[in-house]
Amino acid sequence: MELFLSLAFLFSVGSFLGWCIELVARRLDHGNWCNPGFLTGPVLPLYGTGLVLMYLICLLCGRVDTGYAWLNAILPVLLITLAMTVLEYLTGIALLKGMNLRLWDYTENFGNVQGVICPLYSSLWAICGAGYRFLLHGVALKCIGWFTEHPFCWFFLGVFYGVLLVDLACAFQLAGKLRGWAAKSGIVVRYERFKDMLYERAKKGKEKVSFFFVMHAPRHWQETLDAYLKSRQNDDRRTRRKKAAPKDESPDGESDGKPAAPPKDP
Repeated sequence: MELFLSLAFLFSVGSFLGWCIELVARRLDHGNWCNPGFLTGPVLPLYGTGLVLMYLICLLCGRVDTGYAWLNAILPVLLITLAMTVLEYLTGIALLKGMNLRLWDYTENFGNVQGVICPLYSSLWAICGAGYRFLLHGVALKCIGWFTEHPFCWFFLGVFYGVLLVDLACAFQLAGKLRGWAAKSGIVVRYERFKDMLYERAKKGKEKVSFFFVMHAPRHWQETLDAYLKSRQNDDRRTRRKKAAPKDESPDGESDGKPAAPPKDP
């Protein structure tokens, strides 16, 4: 029972902290505040699951002695990196194959696998794993100890999971609509891009849209779907032109700036 409560607590904390990290990162990257992730509320379950995995790996590795101090120190980091990369891959593939959705897209990154994992982000997971192993694991143990000693907090944890289940049900209902439309159109929907377009169209219509409930703006769904499909078709055409363009021409058919060779005399 204590282990279950500990993991449930860590999942809730990790989900919220991960949401905060993504919120700030998207602000710095795109210049605007955007509710990140698949759900409506301020939670990202991928990060919550990640924190649970980090905790369990460090807990188990603490009971193993390899006989080498340096290996005892880095083994949890290596296992965390592997576990997080596998988790990210399985989550991304499940959404891609099952729902025709991309919540993140690494297709432009070096060494990516199906656009859902890549060496760059695996390296970032390694940094997070090292930070947790050497800086945060002790803090997590103290927080868990405090939480399990105060049963009144369990009520709020129950409320969290009750709201989370409702949020998941609503999110999968919306995703089901997108999945049907995406399958009919023969495309994969980049979820964050679609969300941004929906928000922009609501703003143009001078409609007040909640930061958290932007995906629940049905007035603009159909026109946003049409605009999204058109933008994806334009992207595909540009990609095909870029692949088909000669090396001395740009994708738009313009010269690359080098002077043309003079014609040979007959």
